[in-house]
Amino acid sequence: MNRSLLADPSYKSLEAYLSSLGRVLGLDVNLALPGHGPPIEDIQGLIEGYREHHRARTEEVARALGKGPKTVYELSFDVFPSLNESEVSLAVSEIVVHLEPLLESGRARIVDTGPPILYAGS
Repeated sequence: MNRSLLADPSYKSLEAYLSSLGRVLGLDVNLALPGHGPPIEDIQGLIEGYREHHRARTEEVARALGKGPKTVYELSFDVFPSLNESEVSLAVSEIVVHLEPLLESGRARIVDTGPPILYAGS
């Protein structure tokens, strides 16, 4: 990933998001009133569900990387097999944020700087 054009190239969006969820858990809050949907009383359960979802998605990306070198675009179709063209940009974004922890932990690596960049499992 070429992050050099970002305002802060070291920023890791998934890590920041999960960290913010941890801060919310530290608050003494029993009820959340979202802008959409019903009131949320089980904030801890909701946050744990979000954390599990992202852990599972990261593992899906790791499994897809185990099938050989792939671009982010190719990975998006492995992880989201019924993806339609109107959703590709969302899927690519999902893959990019879930590659971050895999690259950082050494579970993924760049095998060709491209373009396009090819990623593989380690």
